[in-house]
Amino acid sequence: MRNVGWFLVLAMASSSAIATGSGLPPEVTDRLENVIAFDEENDFVGAYRVTISSVVQKPNGKSREESLIEADVIHRGDGGARRSLLKYIEDGADVTEKNRTKFESEEEGREKDGDDTDLADPFGDAADRYRFSAVNSRDSTEVIRFEPARGHEEDDDIARGAIAWDAKSLVPRWLEMEAVHPPKPLKELRFRMEFVEIDDDLYVSQLVTDGLAKILLLKREFHVEIRFDDIHPAAKHAESAD
Repeated sequence: MRNVGWFLVLAMASSSAIATGSGLPPEVTDRLENVIAFDEENDFVGAYRVTISSVVQKPNGKSREESLIEADVIHRGDGGARRSLLKYIEDGADVTEKNRTKFESEEEGREKDGDDTDLADPFGDAADRYRFSAVNSRDSTEVIRFEPARGHEEDDDIARGAIAWDAKSLVPRWLEMEAVHPPKPLKELRFRMEFVEIDDDLYVSQLVTDGLAKILLLKREFHVEIRFDDIHPAAKHAESAD
């Protein structure tokens, strides 16, 4: 799974029996493939507000570290972006001005991490590496679970999880994935992506990452939420500015 642009994170219950073959409608898989492959730095022109909150702590809740970042971002369409830092809080202390210059610089925005936490998506070319449950209807939402297919249980990038979409419109609502074999030093790694449709285009509205890291005797739980609000693709953004 691709992480969302320059915000790279360190990074369902159902009684249905798991079976081979996916019951995902083609319209759902196509839209999921497009939104996962989407790179907002190169593919998105427009603006949004991003809020990033994180908590890192020992499994017993001690040594807790918290941060909250809020910023407005405008992508120009040439790979560059203008970031306006609105708020930066660390453990209750306001460190906005201390971090403004670095956060808003072009160089900071272009920094990239590796792809060590990438997971194989349960659709597209990797779909045959998974087996799927029957579709489970919940109100107006259809949900399907997935897990490794026989022979792929030991694949390094394999996952288990669930996909949900609107029963009528077939618009994907959320995707959950948990790494079966988390990359070291992680012992646990889980993602949840939520989606929003704007002018017939699908965008990530929220990415939540949970996990547990272990380095020697040191263990730390982490929880990171990245939320995208006020998403304005270029045409809409231009109209709102007039």
